Amino acid sequence: PTKPIVNLFTTPLTQTLQLLSQVGLAQPNLWSLPAHALSTGEQSRLRLARLLDAAKPNATILIDELATPLDRLTARSLGASINKLIKHSPPSLNPPNIIAAAAHEDLPTYLKTDLLISADDLSILPNQYTPETITYEPGTIDDYHTLKHHHYLGADPASIVRIDRAMRTCPITKSPILAGVLVVAYPTLNASWRDRAWPGRYSTSNKSTNAKRVNSELRRLARIIIDPRSRSLSIASTLVRNYLANPLTPATEALAAMGNFNPFFKAAGMTEYPIPHAPYDLRLLDCLHHLNMSPSDLINTNQSNPLLERELKTWARTKNINPNHNSLPHYAAFKLLTQPRAYTHATQEQRA
Repeated sequence: PTKPIVNLFTTPLTQTLQLLSQVGLAQPNLWSLPAHALSTGEQSRLRLARLLDAAKPNATILIDELATPLDRLTARSLGASINKLIKHSPPSLNPPNIIAAAAHEDLPTYLKTDLLISADDLSILPNQYTPETITYEPGTIDDYHTLKHHHYLGADPASIVRIDRAMRTCPITKSPILAGVLVVAYPTLNASWRDRAWPGRYSTSNKSTNAKRVNSELRRLARIIIDPRSRSLSIASTLVRNYLANPLTPATEALAAMGNFNPFFKAAGMTEYPIPHAPYDLRLLDCLHHLNMSPSDLINTNQSNPLLERELKTWARTKNINPNHNSLPHYAAFKLLTQPRAYTHATQEQRA
């Protein structure tokens, strides 16, 4: 009950984080928590991840009372996770079979079942899967403020110029609900990785020319936030894909701390560029190497080593984090493991 949830798996840490992301737990602030600190919906996703972690190739998993304690929006989202993990897995990975029983009669509408059996008379029923309707449309700043607390970055992006939103309608909702938002903003004038995507375009010897080109040709996808009840529905990648079909500028860029575990920008058609560790990250990594430790070891450390304690506090100050926070080693571990990635996209006009 006291272990961080990332320590409840048999796979190496990087594979564990990948699996947690696949079931809709792609939030570093959750990974160091014990299971009892998660919400009911998050605990259900964790159970699914642990079942898949423990299952051997071609295994059969039995689940009783599937999604019974969940609100039905979250239940449908959990069903989408199962559909993705099982139905969309390559046969070479030998995905397990799942036999599930549930008290709610809406179960067949959100699971793509191969066989559906009524518990009343054991009769075989026709497939009842009903896809949801998700519409994508212009949003407002109020939409962003409604979901902003779900994002791992606390500060608002500067110079917002456009907001798109996803509205979700399913049989249990009387009217569409806000499922996700995409926030577009002006980019920073300087980015060390930008020249890899557009060599020389924004790095001429004339700083004024560079600034004018950045401001006129480039916009940044600053936030993509999905309501936890609507994760696993491919909303994030579709929001990005729809924006890129009608962008404000010829060039678009984005940064993602979780790009290596949740690559929805890449799935939407953007080009990925791994970003090297910052100098302060390299310094902390050098300290860990000196102590014969890896970033994952920080999850279980008690900071008893004076050198490590000093370097963690130095690292925290560079990121404006409280150096005395109890979860600092956990936070540092996940920051070092989730190496940021940059993503770019250009219209035909820009490529020409």
